[in-house]
Amino acid sequence: MPLPIPNGEKFYIVRRSLPASYEMPTLEVSPGYYQLGPLLSGDRYVITPKGNYRQHKCCLGTLAPYVYHRTFSASDEPYENYLIKFMPEFAKDFTERFGQHSLDTIFSHSNNYFSDDDFAHIVDLCEEMTREYNSVSPYREFTLKLLLYRLFVIILEKRILEPEEKDDRTPLTPEIMNAIYYIGKHHKENPTLSDTAAYVGFSDAYFSRLFKKLLGMSFSEYVAMMKIRTAQELLIQTKKSVTEIAYELGYHHPGNLTSQFERLVGMSPMKYRKSNSAAAKRD
Repeated sequence: MPLPIPNGEKFYIVRRSLPASYEMPTLEVSPGYYQLGPLLSGDRYVITPKGNYRQHKCCLGTLAPYVYHRTFSASDEPYENYLIKFMPEFAKDFTERFGQHSLDTIFSHSNNYFSDDDFAHIVDLCEEMTREYNSVSPYREFTLKLLLYRLFVIILEKRILEPEEKDDRTPLTPEIMNAIYYIGKHHKENPTLSDTAAYVGFSDAYFSRLFKKLLGMSFSEYVAMMKIRTAQELLIQTKKSVTEIAYELGYHHPGNLTSQFERLVGMSPMKYRKSNSAAAKRD
């Protein structure tokens, strides 16, 4: 289970610096509290019943109470973030003033991105919250609420939302969430359907049907998608050649990566790298 909020507290914040290899060993659930996590460094896979996604530097992740989740590394970058936890009653003044729907809106998107200036403001708020949390001021709780509510307003007014899939899908089962974890850890090694089914304790046929029903794509399509997502990141974040990336991702022939990349992304790997390099220069 994740570490609970300390006894007698309704709010908790800590700045964490962890190795890139850090991962949650099992599925966990936040018992009754909300979580916010501005990501300062590193890239993470996050798995929840509503689906899975990646978080990158300068993303603020949100997690509502009682949601099973699991995270693990998506790159070799060190993992550093602020972890904020608070009980619903700690935000009572906010919800009474603006309605529960305002808090629900904040936690309706798992990934929240911001301009550089707005994210820097969020980091400053977290630093101030950390100092106040560790203080012995008689105004500690009052000040923490004010800082947290300021963070709420920034999220509501300033976040840049990435497109997310609709939430009307059947929630993922724990077994399928564990399968996604297994694929994420081993997609460079060409995991087989049989190996993955055995990992979660299902027969091949049943696993194949359930996987496609819940994910909307076949096992092989999902593995291909994971490989291409990783290829996109390597093309942007490294100077590795397409051939080097292909072999790193388990392709026996570089041409197979290129053809699959063109089919799923709509352009060649080199064109993708050039277009993103041009966009970065414009920014």
